[in-house]
Amino acid sequence: YQRRVRGVSIEKQAKTSSGVPVLIHKCVIYLEDKIDHEGIYRISGVKSRYEGLKLKCNQNIHDVVFDDENISINDVASLLKLFFRELPVSLLAPWYLQLTNAMEIEDETEKLYQIQDII
Repeated sequence: YQRRVRGVSIEKQAKTSSGVPVLIHKCVIYLEDKIDHEGIYRISGVKSRYEGLKLKCNQNIHDVVFDDENISINDVASLLKLFFRELPVSLLAPWYLQLTNAMEIEDETEKLYQIQDII
């Protein structure tokens, strides 16, 4: 598994013992105590700070520590969003066509059944 995160497929990311990519795990652990913060995923962080975090993650994700003195909640949330955007293959790509077809079903019950079946 890779120690880097940028441009590495989700399958090859360094993972925790529970199988979650380390970057996702670190971001979620940091953010879960701050979930009441308004606009946590809507308000962008400071680009220079979350880009700096990204560089550190690409050097060695295991050494990255989020501390409240140098970063904000929004910096970590922006890093997490950036991670998902920069994946070489979208997480939803395998199901995209199926989901778009299901969304075109007019019968709401059938539509929900199809979506649930895909998920």
